[in-house]
Amino acid sequence: EFKEANKVDKVVVLWTANAERYSNVVVGLNDTMENMFASLDKNESEISPSTLYAIACILENVPFINGSPQNTFVP
Repeated sequence: EFKEANKVDKVVVLWTANAERYSNVVVGLNDTMENMFASLDKNESEISPSTLYAIACILENVPFINGSPQNTFVP
């Protein structure tokens, strides 16, 4: 939608927000993609805003650049 509305061929997301606290890998919460999506559906607070944007970019096939000092993607 955004690309069409703005008549652009490519979109890149550059995350430059303030640093977030470190997110831990929690079994059943964010240890697999399936659990991550289930956690998103439940609006779990452990899922960081940068992770939300990164997932949205993945789903839309848009490059995501983390320009802030946090661990957007849990190990």
